[in-house]
Amino acid sequence: MIAVARPATNVEITLVPKSLVANKKGDVVLTYQEVQGKKRTFTTKPLLLVIVDKQYDGNVVLNKVR
Repeated sequence: MIAVARPATNVEITLVPKSLVANKKGDVVLTYQEVQGKKRTFTTKPLLLVIVDKQYDGNVVLNKVR
């Protein structure tokens, strides 16, 4: 399982997975996008969980794109 967590915020934030690949070094690279929405009257802690097969076992590299 790969988790991406952001600090608590009152701005709507959606974490969108874009790709999950293994590179030549054997690292597992998760590319994701952080989409910001409107300001809200309450706080949440944005979280992205990706469940992966054991074949993708290795060092995880997070790559945030715009």
